[in-house]
Amino acid sequence: IGSDRRALAALVFSDALRPTAGAAIRRLAQMGVTVRMLTGDRPSAALAVARTLGIVDVRAGLSPEQKLAIVAEANERGEHVA
Repeated sequence: IGSDRRALAALVFSDALRPTAGAAIRRLAQMGVTVRMLTGDRPSAALAVARTLGIVDVRAGLSPEQKLAIVAEANERGEHVA
């Protein structure tokens, strides 16, 4: 928000994580599941969420087609994808 070519305020929006998300990610890791985040969100937003949840493999700024290609490649390698 500005006036007379000066910045007066900035608005920042973010999604709230579910309170149980971190515990769910930790439980999956304990079960031997590799968690990967594929998102169309900006890298800075995706990395902030990933750090909070303990997700190491993050790919951001992806189109739906790019996400499908990554999933298809994982399936071709014999990985189980959910």
